[in-house]
Amino acid sequence: MKEVHAPGAAASLHLDGNRRVYQPGDTLAGEYHVEGLKPDEPCKVELSVVWYTEGLGDEDMAVHFFERFNTAERPQIDLRAPQRFSTVLPPSPLSYLGFIVKIHWCARLRLYLPRGKELFCEVTFQLGSVPAARSPTPTRTKETAPDAGAGHERGERRKEKGESGHDRGERRKEKGESGHDRGER
Repeated sequence: MKEVHAPGAAASLHLDGNRRVYQPGDTLAGEYHVEGLKPDEPCKVELSVVWYTEGLGDEDMAVHFFERFNTAERPQIDLRAPQRFSTVLPPSPLSYLGFIVKIHWCARLRLYLPRGKELFCEVTFQLGSVPAARSPTPTRTKETAPDAGAGHERGERRKEKGESGHDRGERRKEKGESGHDRGER
């Protein structure tokens, strides 16, 4: 959980049952509260459930659930007591941990306090069960291509017979052949 504290105040955000994995259509529920605030201290509260991407290219973000209120307009709300929230999670996008892009979900609580101070909490969770990307398989190079090893094996067989490329060249000269006669360069 990410947290930012203001002097004398601390915000807390928890998901029910400390769950971290949800499926589309599940209800995400939890609570938040703030310690160290005076009961009559005004502040603006924002609670959101968002997804965002990170990786190559532009980073995207979308808000699934958003609630904002000003405690001055709702004096009956005491932020020192647990405040509940819940939302039904959508079918997509699903959380994904790829090499090029990652999709993250989180619940965020932001409080704007007097004198420009701010409190922030974030709890990440996983939506869906998409497996993380695996390391890509290495691409074949000339050295690892199947026929690249075949030439090496032929060279080994020649050595077993006691023949080398140099020996073959000498035999060709004895026969009057050159590499150029056979189209070799």
